[in-house]
Parts: sequence; structure tokens; C-alpha cells
Amino acid sequence: MAFCFDVFINVQLAEKLSSVKKKQMLGAFTLWFGWYGFNAGSALAIPTSNAERVLPLSGVNTTLAGGAAGIVSLFGHYWILERTTGEAYFDLKYLMYGSLGGLVSSTASCGIVEPWAAVLIGGIGGLVYNFGSWALIKMRLDDAVDAIPVHMFNGMWGLIAVGLFASPARLMDAYGHNKHVGWFYSFNHGGSDATLLACQFIGILCIFGWIMFTMFPFFIWLDFKGWFRSDPLDEIVGLDTSYHGGCVLGHVSYDAQAIQAMLVDDKKDDDNVDNQSLEFDERES
Repeated sequence: MAFCFDVFINVQLAEKLSSVKKKQMLGAFTLWFGWYGFNAGSALAIPTSNAERVLPLSGVNTTLAGGAAGIVSLFGHYWILERTTGEAYFDLKYLMYGSLGGLVSSTASCGIVEPWAAVLIGGIGGLVYNFGSWALIKMRLDDAVDAIPVHMFNGMWGLIAVGLFASPARLMDAYGHNKHVGWFYSFNHGGSDATLLACQFIGILCIFGWIMFTMFPFFIWLDFKGWFRSDPLDEIVGLDTSYHGGCVLGHVSYDAQAIQAMLVDDKKDDDNVDNQSLEFDERES
């Protein structure tokens, strides 16, 4: 019944959304569906015989985290727009990317936390995405698909969440022991065991070190060869046309030579203005 309702709602939305938005929404739901494969599916490889309990928990937590993150991200962005501009609207980008951020943040902990914790982890993940996307714009870093706030920032938060919310009972089901539990559980029982949390931070540092060691020289080489970014003219024309031989969305392609001539004319106009300003300054002096 829920599936039929979801299909009906998406059909109604599809009639009102642009072609690009429909494809983005389809891509987001496709990724969400794939998440069940490597979150719940990974439970089949746990070292205990409790896969029948860990697998459904992983699927439920994945769903809860993704849904909570999408809702928090969407309404969070709406609230910020209302406070800053006075003209708020629901931007589906934040629903889609926020949900993906919640799915990322649930990946490390989906089989070892309680459902209520999955909702909290996903909700914070939605806020992490919103803040990360805003921070990239403020720092003038180009990330067209928001991969950094979705995957890097929420990946880090997901690892930290393990050290905070790992449940003793769920750890026993998944790994057969619960010597070191989430810090909140340890604190609630009068302890202060942050071993698991410290291990998660060490894991984050190791991942950063490995990526910097393997990929940073590669990016430096790409930048040296001039392959790190496309040519500005190719960006104006559109990468579908200049790199892939045609527009995938069926739009009318632009004439590259005409745009090149337009850019040259604009450059000449700018040079003429600069020369006239220089002559005026010389006469004034």
C-alpha cells in the first residue's frame, strides 16, 4: 500500500517537475535502493550466526536515517531561507542530497545501533550536509554534485556516531562481544569508556592520510597537465556537447564557434574600455 502511494505521489510530482529534477529524483531513489545492498547485505558476512537479527535491523536503520536526514535538511533549508530572505520555498535538492547524506552517515553504524539512534544520526547528518554545502560556497570551492558534504563530512560523522551510539546488545549480536560500547551507553552506566570513540577518530585520521598519500600527487599531476578542469568555453557550451557529442536532455546545442566569436568580441570591448580609460587618465595627468 505504501509503495502504491509512493508511486502515485511521484507520478503527480513528475508532471510538475522539470526533466532535470525528475532525473535527479530518480537517481537519488536509485542510490537509496542500492544502499540496502551494502548496508543490509553486508550483514550476511558478520562473524556470528545472528544475521537474521542484524540484517533487518540494518535495513530499518538505513531507511530511518535516510528519511530523517531528508526531512531535516529540507525543512532546515526552508527555515534558513525564511529567516534570511523572508521568501522561503522547499528546494528538492536538499531533500535528495540530505537523504543521501543520512544514508552515508548510517552506513558505519546501521547494524549496531538502535532505531531511535538511527533517526538521530540521520537527522544530524541532514544538518551536516546543509552546513557543509554552505561552507563550500563560502570557501569558494567548486563541488557541483556536493560530494564533499554528502560523502566526506557525513562519512566522518557516521564514523563518530559509532563511537557514540553503539549499543551493547547490538554489538553482541554482530560481533559476539561488547567490551567497548558507545560512549553514551558507557556514560549512562557510570563509566567513561571512550575506547571505541577514540578508535573511530584514529580511523578517520588513517583514511585522510591514505587519501592524501595516494590521491594528492595524482591531482597535482592533473593540474600540471591542465586536465583538472575543463576549458571555460567548454563549460559555457556544455560538457554534454563538447565532451560527449550531444545534449543528453535533448536541448538545442549551442554553436561553439559563435560563442567563441562572442567571447572574442567581449574581450575586444573590454580592451577598448581599458585603453580609453588609460588615455583619459593620461590627459588628466
